[in-house]
Amino acid sequence: MPRFIASLCSLAVIAIVAAPIDAGVIVSANGQPNSDPPSLVLGSNFLGTIGAPVPQPIFDAQFDPAAELAPGFASALASVSNDFKFVLQGVNAFGAAQPTGGLGNGIIQGTMGGTFSVFGGNTLLLSGSLGFGVLQGTSTSPTGLFLGEALFYDGLLLPFLETSSGYFESSLFNIETPTPNGPLSSFEIAENGMLADFTAAHSFAILAVPAANVPEPTTMVSFSLLMMCGGMGFRRRRR
Repeated sequence: MPRFIASLCSLAVIAIVAAPIDAGVIVSANGQPNSDPPSLVLGSNFLGTIGAPVPQPIFDAQFDPAAELAPGFASALASVSNDFKFVLQGVNAFGAAQPTGGLGNGIIQGTMGGTFSVFGGNTLLLSGSLGFGVLQGTSTSPTGLFLGEALFYDGLLLPFLETSSGYFESSLFNIETPTPNGPLSSFEIAENGMLADFTAAHSFAILAVPAANVPEPTTMVSFSLLMMCGGMGFRRRRR
């Protein structure tokens, strides 16, 4: 039975990451260009940008006026400073991390909640809240992925969005997980059964999903299955 549950969890992650998401990129950018200082941290089961709630500089920011946006987006963006900053905070890891096996000894961790904001100078361009999400990586690679459901609710660019729903996707690299014998460049499962604390550099993209495609059934079912897997794993470890 545990092996069957692990297989279901693996399928849930594959469905979330590989499911066709008919979404347009609103903005993409890089965090700190290397891991010194890192741009993301998971600590005490919460994921966020270094220094949150203070926004941190982002680099190579690109805005796509064709991504489910109404006319006027480009001119509104041109009126603000190109000193772009970003903050992610309050993403709560929950339940047990699950080893998925396979190539690279995969590991997944369910998340829920959190907020993000993108600024141009002191102007809030876009902010949103996060629902269910997933952290995915391996115990053999310094790279990973965070993907979460997003609901946009504020910012200069909000009136130009033709939808309030989307996704937040972050690629993690230069992952470092502290251990008694020194940091590991990969994900690890801690003694409490959850994903161990780590720091990482990252790039991210905020995507808009056309209203006609929300909710996306495949992704919603996969998130629900992932939450169930985390809860079952958590209870199993506490016996």
